[in-house]
Amino acid sequence: MVAASLGEVVACLIRVPSEVVKQRAQVSPSAGTFRILSHTLYHEGIQGLYRGYKSTVLREIPFSLVQFPLWEFLKVQLSPQAQGTCVGSEQSLGTLLADWIIYLSEGN
Repeated sequence: MVAASLGEVVACLIRVPSEVVKQRAQVSPSAGTFRILSHTLYHEGIQGLYRGYKSTVLREIPFSLVQFPLWEFLKVQLSPQAQGTCVGSEQSLGTLLADWIIYLSEGN
C-alpha cells in the first residue's frame, strides 16, 4: 500500500500539470495548448502548473489504497483454478469490478 501511495504521488507530478493546462484550455478554447502553458509559466511560474496538487494527491491516495487490495482480492476470486494468476480478460473484469465498487461507494 505504501508503494501504491508513492506511485500516486509520483504520477500526480505528471498528471496535475497536464490537467491544469487541459482545464484552462476548456475555459479558453481559442487559446492553444502551448500558449496556455507559456502564459501559465510566465505569470505564475512552475507553481501555477501544480495548482491543486495537494488536493489531487489527497483524492488519489485513498482511491489507490482501496483499489489495489480490492483488485488483488477479485483476482483470486475470479481465478481459483489458476491460484491467483489471471489471463487478460480476468484482469480486465477484476479492474472493472474494483473501479465499479469504488465508484458506487463514493455515492455516485
